[in-house]
Amino acid sequence: MPGELSLEAGLLLARRYRLDAPIGAGAMGQVWRGVDLDLNRPIAIKILPSQVAQDENGVARFRREAESAAGLQHPGICAVFDIDTHGSVMFLVMELLQGSDLARVVAAHPGGLPIDQVVGLAEQITDALAVAHARGVVHRDIKPANLFLQQDGRVKICDFGIARLADRTTLTATGGLLGTPRYMAPEEFRGAPADYRADLYALGGVLYELFTGMPAFDADDSGLASIMYKHLNEAPVPLRSHRPDIPVHLERLVLDLLAKPAGERPVSAAAVRDFLRRSGRTAVPPAGPPPYLRRQPSPVGQALGTTTVAAPTVIKAPKSRKGAVAAVGGVLAATLVGAGVFALSNGFGGDGAKARTTATAHPSSTVIPTLHPVGETVPGQATPGEQHRIGERAIVPVIDGARTDAVGVTVTSLVKGSKADLANLALSRSDKDHIPYYAHFTLTNLGPDDPYVDFDPVAEMVMAGVDSAGKSVSNTIVSVDPKGYPSQCRPVAIKDGGFRHGASYDTCTVILGSKSLDVTAVQWLEKPYDLGINQGVYWKR
Repeated sequence: MPGELSLEAGLLLARRYRLDAPIGAGAMGQVWRGVDLDLNRPIAIKILPSQVAQDENGVARFRREAESAAGLQHPGICAVFDIDTHGSVMFLVMELLQGSDLARVVAAHPGGLPIDQVVGLAEQITDALAVAHARGVVHRDIKPANLFLQQDGRVKICDFGIARLADRTTLTATGGLLGTPRYMAPEEFRGAPADYRADLYALGGVLYELFTGMPAFDADDSGLASIMYKHLNEAPVPLRSHRPDIPVHLERLVLDLLAKPAGERPVSAAAVRDFLRRSGRTAVPPAGPPPYLRRQPSPVGQALGTTTVAAPTVIKAPKSRKGAVAAVGGVLAATLVGAGVFALSNGFGGDGAKARTTATAHPSSTVIPTLHPVGETVPGQATPGEQHRIGERAIVPVIDGARTDAVGVTVTSLVKGSKADLANLALSRSDKDHIPYYAHFTLTNLGPDDPYVDFDPVAEMVMAGVDSAGKSVSNTIVSVDPKGYPSQCRPVAIKDGGFRHGASYDTCTVILGSKSLDVTAVQWLEKPYDLGINQGVYWKR
């Protein structure tokens, strides 16, 4: 292709990252060993195909998801240090791992791995997935090749966000279906959006292969139609038919992960992890039904229970696919939880942009009518492209799997800050060169009482900006450390209670705009809304 970047050892990307030697290549680009010359450390550089950069919306979504993954800071997730472009290509800078992916490990053990080793790997993988899902990040392409076993026995999940980019650009090794059909959930074959339960299904396929040395669904005809048919219509052969020494309760766990209806799979990665920690190394099945099938609060927040996670640095990451609000058994989101009345002392601060510092959840109101969702819609919901003035309320659905909630969103102010506001924050040099805009907004529960919903704006954001040229501004600040925000906007969270009908909650988003174009509007991005012209719900100054 004319203008295609010629990759060779010694090439310097973004005046900082030097390519040393190729490590591998696949449908979504090449991986090189390299060096970060600024920090003098070895790195891995994943160079995405040049045609990826031609889809602006796809690239913007990929940046958001990859940056969300970069903020997870978990020992079981491959660290992403930077995302940048060089000429016509986009690349990721990641930690350099030593070891082998699980696809090669399985190939070397055709009869399956030792049971204790599989249980240990599964504990690590579910621990990492629990943290990702609690932050609203879904992998969408869990498979042995994306699970890297290091020399010290630790496993890391790689390539968060890549599958979503493939979805956007319809880019695969064969130019056909995205992802890896051998591990894809039935709902993905049907074209439905993937949520955290698709990751659990794929994990079931991985564990089946680790235990038995063979895929859960294989076909004499390796074509897509044959594999798709098996995922949609056939049950996998019980694991103990291949390997009788597998404990019964571990066989059931794998088969439950591979349940065709998403609602019949385990409630969360955290529940699977906890089950494995308690019962994974016992030969006798635990009494009673598997606890991982019981209805539990959302994996958001509670999934972190016994996980040790380093505090992430401040990153620019507006939102995940599902966004910031989730419900019971649900997924992808930061949440609205509470019971009773809350007074949160963590103020928003701000010069001319100070919002209320109290979040109030109260019993059902007789003043505000209750909006009862129908499917994935709510009465009076905003249409994509709908325009509002600052201070007006829009009604939006908040969708989490099979559950939909009705939420009123009111943008109360949009205030321009200055570069000086960012000077002392842990942002990259390029981010500090932006102009911050502070968008304050109120969320109101217009649906029925829901004691299991919470909201945590430090985990995920649902807002982005629109500049004076009409283009989306998708960079925002997300940090678990309140000091990671300028004083003009310090989000707080409602947790541990019921977000009742009529309850209202004030929070804010820091949008990083350019020096040349003002941010003149704010847009809500959650499903069924998205980035792109007339795809969001908008508030203009």
